[in-house]
Amino acid sequence: MPEVRRIITAIAVVAAAAGAVAPAAQAAATLTVSPATAPPGTPVRATGAGFAPGQRIDVAVDRTAAQYAVTSVTGTFTVALPLPASIRPGSHQVTAASPTGDAAGRAFTVSTPWAQRGFDGRQQSFNPYENQLTAARVADLDEAWVADTGTHSPLGQAVAAGGRVFIAAGSGKLFAYRAACGTGGADCRPLWTAQLPHATNAAAAPIVSGAVVFMATADGDIWGYRTSCRTDGGACTPVYKARAGGAIVGGPTLAGTRLYVGSGDGRVSAFPVSCSAMPCAPVWSTEVDGPVWTQPSVVNGVVYAGTRAGTLYAFSTADCADGDCGPLMTGSSGTGGLAGTLPVANGRVFTSGGRIAAFSTACRRMDCAPVWTAADRTTPLGGLTTAANGVFWANGEGGVGRAGQSCAKDGSACPITRFNQSVGGYQTALTTVAADVLYAVDTAGRLSAYSPTCQPGSGLCPALWTQTAADGGFFYSTPVVSDGTLYAGTQEGRLHAYTIAGVAAGTTP
Repeated sequence: MPEVRRIITAIAVVAAAAGAVAPAAQAAATLTVSPATAPPGTPVRATGAGFAPGQRIDVAVDRTAAQYAVTSVTGTFTVALPLPASIRPGSHQVTAASPTGDAAGRAFTVSTPWAQRGFDGRQQSFNPYENQLTAARVADLDEAWVADTGTHSPLGQAVAAGGRVFIAAGSGKLFAYRAACGTGGADCRPLWTAQLPHATNAAAAPIVSGAVVFMATADGDIWGYRTSCRTDGGACTPVYKARAGGAIVGGPTLAGTRLYVGSGDGRVSAFPVSCSAMPCAPVWSTEVDGPVWTQPSVVNGVVYAGTRAGTLYAFSTADCADGDCGPLMTGSSGTGGLAGTLPVANGRVFTSGGRIAAFSTACRRMDCAPVWTAADRTTPLGGLTTAANGVFWANGEGGVGRAGQSCAKDGSACPITRFNQSVGGYQTALTTVAADVLYAVDTAGRLSAYSPTCQPGSGLCPALWTQTAADGGFFYSTPVVSDGTLYAGTQEGRLHAYTIAGVAAGTTP
């Protein structure tokens, strides 16, 4: 036994000595992807740690080679991964591996969300990332699911983000649904509802910012609810309130961490998306020459808003944050009050109301003249506009008109070509462009899809796909396209979701 004890002790001493000189064990390789959700055609950043130093790391997206990097002396690397424009919405995998066997992976999500009216602060009603519902496939659209809100009142524009769809009824009730609710015309039940204290404007839409969805009411309040507050169909309570001081016609616009809103008391205001005291006070607020009937646009630190008096205003967000809310510019189209949306594209701000006009975003005077005005009159409150791919569309009483965004430069009249005579006429329904398809609601309540590059000449552009609500409803709200799904609401309070036949909404083929 003493001999055995001496052998064990000797082994322990050797092991201790070896431990004193051996390097520390290498940490397991890890990989992170930022942002965790991104649209097609944009880059994500992959960051690795715990790899052996000086190693070539092959980084792949869904097992397809994307980039390579060389680890630092500490075994880390960072590489930008450009996502293909054709990558489908849904869950994907980034993997990183070295020749020595170090490997790590991380899932991320590709999505083409439509999180607010007009898509983003530019208010172009154009989803540039959509890649599933193309002109080649739109004829295969079929009803995936339908939701009856039970309100029997017109629905505003839907928004889709984070796997959920939100829509408000004119009666003042907000609904949340799962985007992947079903196929084959399934009956969809809400995840939750919220009864707003006041009715909503027909032109307004919810806005999703992170984990909160906001909705403005016609009396000038903005309410916020947790996007995932419950899943049992019950009622949610608000977590946010702000008071604009007058009727909100077009709804707020989200840009960064602020909600920009024009109100009926003749003010343009910016509210934070989160605050510790309710109701939230505006970060800044400034007077204009009349009630604001347009939804603001926010582009490159400039806020654009139009008034009932017919004046276009531009304010600097930075100046207003410093307490200087003087306008950068003003301009007048010369007729009627401005209404609807103010798309910003290719250095132009497009206004509508009595007529369509385009202003230069570079103008910095108090009397900016239009670069051009439309030669065609639109609906009194409508002329709702869409701007995408160098083209401008306007909804009028006779249909959708189309013109080049740079059709004139000297203030002269811009001729508008008739696109389709049967489409348009509703101030609540914009045309929508996603991928290479234009969607519109016509005066008969039908939902149709067209090729926006169609050149009708003396005729009319044919529809690629037309849908009448199977339940006899009258399509009323602006169509929205997100993650391969087309959403549209009816005057009777039903939300319809369409996808390629047999494919669940919110997913991809």
